[in-house]
Amino acid sequence: MRAIVIGCILLLLFTACRGGHVTQQNNDGFVQRDTAAKAQGSAPAQGPSITGGVIAQGRFVADAHRTQGIALLLKTSNSTLLVFNGFGVEAGPGLVVYLSRSTDPAGAISLGPLSAGAGDQSYTVPANADPAYRIVLIYSPGTNILFGHATMQ
Repeated sequence: MRAIVIGCILLLLFTACRGGHVTQQNNDGFVQRDTAAKAQGSAPAQGPSITGGVIAQGRFVADAHRTQGIALLLKTSNSTLLVFNGFGVEAGPGLVVYLSRSTDPAGAISLGPLSAGAGDQSYTVPANADPAYRIVLIYSPGTNILFGHATMQ
């Protein structure tokens, strides 16, 4: 199982570094943006190498809206990444990804807007982030609704 997860992460890191976006509907009804578009006349960019492997992982659960997938905290050669694998969430206004100590977004670290409602994606975790922040929130600040979360262990 761990080898499969690491393989998926390596594939995600490689394809995320190639640029471009393709939008498609998956079987669950989520809209997916795939970052593995064709490179046009240039050599593929080198992705970050995994040095510390998986630090923590957890499964997304629904709060106010259907949410699914796996969240992985991954140490690379030059950063820490939060990676979503097999991710999907129902559409909502202004969804933002946060790292927190609890399911309360107060005091949480914003990693930025959700890249896509479905599909594999990654976010850079700030170097000064507290390692105790192991809960990923998919939250809409405009409506004050927590769509889903993942507790990573």
